[in-house]
Amino acid sequence: MSKKTGLLLGSILTLLFLLPKRGSSDAPIYPRTIDQSSISIHESPLDVDIILVDPNGNRTGSMNTPPYTIEKIPRSGCWRVALDDNDTGIADSAGNSTITVNQPSKGIYKLLISGPKTTTFDLQIDFFDSNGKRQLPVYHPAPLSIQPGIERVFELNFNPAPGAQSTVTEKV
Repeated sequence: MSKKTGLLLGSILTLLFLLPKRGSSDAPIYPRTIDQSSISIHESPLDVDIILVDPNGNRTGSMNTPPYTIEKIPRSGCWRVALDDNDTGIADSAGNSTITVNQPSKGIYKLLISGPKTTTFDLQIDFFDSNGKRQLPVYHPAPLSIQPGIERVFELNFNPAPGAQSTVTEKV
C-alpha cells in the first residue's frame, strides 16, 4: 500500500470512528457547531496607538513605537498595513491597523486610543455572534480626533449569543 493510500484510509477510519453509529444516541466526540464569534476593529491612519484590553486584562493592539504590535489576548491578531511609495520607498502613513479576536469571551472590553500628535482618524468596530452573523448596527462614527496626552476610551460590551446586541460606549 502506498503512503498516500495509507493516509487516505487512516483519515476515513478516523472520520468513521468519530461519527455516531447508526441507531446510536451517542453524540460524536467533536462539537456539532463551531463558535464563529469575533470582534473586528479597523482604524486608519497609522498615526494613533490602538489597544484592546479583554475582561482579563490581556492586551492586543498597534502602537507607533516598538514593539509596534502586541497580541496577548487569546486567539487575537493585530496587523499594521501601510504601502510604500513605489518611487520613493517611503511608507504611507495613511495605512491602517486591524485588531481581530476570534471566539472572544462574553464581557466588557476596553479600547484605548492615543496619539503623539493632534490628528483625526476613522474607526469601525464589528461584532459577530457565535453563528458568524454580523451584529447590527456596526459602530462607525464620523472621523474622530485625538490630541497628545489625551486617551480616548471606548467600552465594548460583547455578547456572542445569536440575536444579542453588543454595544460600544465612549467613556468621557
